[in-house]
Amino acid sequence: MKKINAYDSDSLEITDAILFECQKIFEKKLQDEIDFPDAIRGKDIYIYRNLMNVWFEKLSAKNRYDTEMTQKLRKDWIDYMQALEDRSTHNYLSFEFYDENDNTKSDGYRERCYLDNRKICFIEDAFTSEIGKDAVKELANIRAMDDEHFSRKGEKSPNGFIYDLGRKELVPVDNK
Repeated sequence: MKKINAYDSDSLEITDAILFECQKIFEKKLQDEIDFPDAIRGKDIYIYRNLMNVWFEKLSAKNRYDTEMTQKLRKDWIDYMQALEDRSTHNYLSFEFYDENDNTKSDGYRERCYLDNRKICFIEDAFTSEIGKDAVKELANIRAMDDEHFSRKGEKSPNGFIYDLGRKELVPVDNK
C-alpha cells in the first residue's frame, strides 16, 4: 500500500472514495502477496477481516452525522492498515539484517516493528472500547490464541484442530 502521507494533515478530508481506494489496495496486497516474506498473515488477517473491519463499519455508521468523528475514524483506519503493513515489513527486515557483530540496523527495524505494534494495539483497543465489553473480550480471546490456530490466509481453525503451517493443512490437535 502506498504511504498516505497527505493524510497527516488534519485539514484534508478523507472521502469515501479515498478510503475505498486505500482499503482496496490493502486487501489486494493481502491476497496477492501472501507468499512474500514480509506478508501480513494468520491472526493479523483474521483480526483485520473479522473484527476490525466489522467494527469500523459499525462505528462509521454510528457516527455518520459527526464529521469530526468520521474523519478521525477514517484516519485511524488508514493508519491501522498502514501499521499492519509496516510492522510485517519491519519485522522481516529486523531478521534480514541480523548480524552477530553489529545489530544496529536490525535493532532499528525491531524498534520500528515495536512502535508499529503499539499503534496497531492502540487502534484495536480504541475500536473495541467504543464497540463495547463483548468486543473487548472477543479481541482478548483472539489475541490469546496461538498462531497455529490460524491459516496463513487468516482462517480460524475449528475447535480441536490447528493449522500445520509447514504442510499448509488443517490437522487434529492430537496429531500435532
